[in-house]
Order: sequence, then structure tokens, then C-alpha cells
Amino acid sequence: GHNDWSGDGHALSVVDALGTLWLMGAKKEFMDGMHKVTKEVKWDGDVTTSVFESTIRIVGGLVSAYEISGEQFPQLLHTAQQVADMLLFAYNTSGGLSHQTLNFASKDHWNAGWSGGASILADMGSSTIEFRTLSFHTKDPVYDIKATHVNSVLSQKSKGNSYMAAVWWDPDSAEPTNHLETLGAYGDSYFEYMMKQYLLTGKTDEVQKNVALTMLDHVVDRFVRKSSPGNLMYLTDSQGSGVVEHLLCFTGGMF
Repeated sequence: GHNDWSGDGHALSVVDALGTLWLMGAKKEFMDGMHKVTKEVKWDGDVTTSVFESTIRIVGGLVSAYEISGEQFPQLLHTAQQVADMLLFAYNTSGGLSHQTLNFASKDHWNAGWSGGASILADMGSSTIEFRTLSFHTKDPVYDIKATHVNSVLSQKSKGNSYMAAVWWDPDSAEPTNHLETLGAYGDSYFEYMMKQYLLTGKTDEVQKNVALTMLDHVVDRFVRKSSPGNLMYLTDSQGSGVVEHLLCFTGGMF
């Protein structure tokens, strides 16, 4: 294997492993890994990256390692903040919905041509847990504000459809560019994060709880099907494709 990511030594596997190393009691390996990602990695190198993956794996990985290790290594938090500060550039759109792709050096950001220039629901809607937690620890509200704005727009625009948002969005007009609804690819983690946001607040955010429960009722009413023959229950999408995607595997844990 390799210890780099995107060709510029971001040591993603090390970031991913930090929390596990601590839980395993592998303290020397944890300290070695922490030194690498906080002292040796050049985070602002000329790397084009996925904003989504960098949020959930780098920012999320560093913040979770900070928490799991007893909040005694502030360098993990500082590095998470350094990466998050660069990722914030992707939110500089007219509608405040983030772009998919960012260059860490130039801070240029854009959406891929294969998506027709649209932002993807699962990408832009899956940063609230990481950014909100980062704001909590750093006392800097900007990360929470940016991520929460995205989810507030998506919730408001899809409220009339039981909060079942479409998967493709124009980041400037903050309007959907099609009407495909799915808990599978391009939608998955946005819906997964709905209930997690409620849990993150210690079950105090009743608004987010109601959003999640309303969405789940919609899923049961519209997307649950039974096979014939076999009478096996499965989930489909708004187009009734009948395809059972691998990325639907998390949905059982939402009910």
C-alpha cells in the first residue's frame, strides 16, 4: 500500500487509523501517526481533493482522534482546523451550497462535469457533524454556520416533500436541477446525518428530530416495496427503478 492520498502525502490511512490505534492501546503507534499528520504532512500542497471526503475523513478523523484520546492533544484539533479553513473556500457560492472539488493550494473550487456542474446532496449535506463538533471544540462558530446553512436551505426547499431532497442542486441558485430522490448513491449520507444531528445535541434538537422522522415516514410510504415472488421487502427510489444499491445498506439502522 501507500501512505499518501491524492499524490501529495496526505497520509489518509494514518488519519483513519488514529482513533483505532488509541482504542487498541497502541500508544506508540498513535504518537508516531499523530506526529506525521500534525508535523510532517503539508496540508496546503497542490492537491485537488473531494470536499466531502476531506471533511468526513480528515476533519472527522482528526477531531474524533482528539476526543477519543481524552482531548489532551490540541495539535490534532489545530490540524483539523487548518484543513477545515481551506475547505471553507468551497462554500463561497452565491447560494452557499458547497462545491464538490477544491484545490488546497490555489483554493479554487468547482463541480465536476460528470454531474452537469451540480452539487451532490450527499456531498454538501454531510458535513454538519464534523463542522459542528469542530466549532464546539474551537469556540469558532464559522464551521457550524457554513454547514448548518447548507442543511437549512436543503430542508426549507424540500419541506413540502417531507424533507426528501433531490440529489442534484445548483450551488448558486440553491435550487434542485432534477427531481430524483433516493437514499442510495448521491443521497445516502445526507439522510443518515439527519438523525445523527439530533443525537449529537444530546437529543435536545426537537426540530431536527421531527425533520428526520417526517422523512422516514415518507420513505416508508413511497419507497418500500415487496418483491414478487418472495415477498421480500426492499427500498427503491422515486423513479421506481427496483435497483437495490449497496449504499442503501445503512438504512435499516435509521428506523
